[in-house]
Amino acid sequence: MMESSKRPWVKFYPEYLQVVTDDLASYSDECVSVVKTAVNQLEELLINPGDVNITSLFNLCESIDGYVNSTSDMANFFELIADNFAGIAQYNKNAGRTTSIDDLCDILTNETIGSEGSFDPWYPMGLVETTNEASPVIFIDGTAHCANMYASTDDDLPALTEAREEVNRLIGVWLGVSSAHSQNQH
Repeated sequence: MMESSKRPWVKFYPEYLQVVTDDLASYSDECVSVVKTAVNQLEELLINPGDVNITSLFNLCESIDGYVNSTSDMANFFELIADNFAGIAQYNKNAGRTTSIDDLCDILTNETIGSEGSFDPWYPMGLVETTNEASPVIFIDGTAHCANMYASTDDDLPALTEAREEVNRLIGVWLGVSSAHSQNQH
């Protein structure tokens, strides 16, 4: 689930996390892919945050900026995130537990937008086409990892600009402030 060879801080209990991954896969492969994509995006944002404020996003007490270069601090941060998934898997459908794997995956795989770039070496492990209309996938030819999450520039490829516009349109539809009729297909 959260094992990664590209960041040294994500190397804890691979066997345990494999069981969590298998548990999520019992719901759907899409659930696993959404989690992997989110973790990869978070890893990238920690290195290249762009306009994203991770401290605010995770409601952290202190700015994470001063801790990004600390392997032990990042291991702790990712372990806390993994523990949320692991706890749900470990106690799935036990009496008294309010959140199950089904609930978690329903939340993660409904009304989410996946995006992959053709230059991103991680894209073969993610979704590259829409398999669930509630969770569209936008494949962006000619871009790298998380390209659509960075601030726009005059040098952006047309495909990247179109992808950002489609993400904005979809979010607008979901929030009820935009029309579904202006739908672009990617």
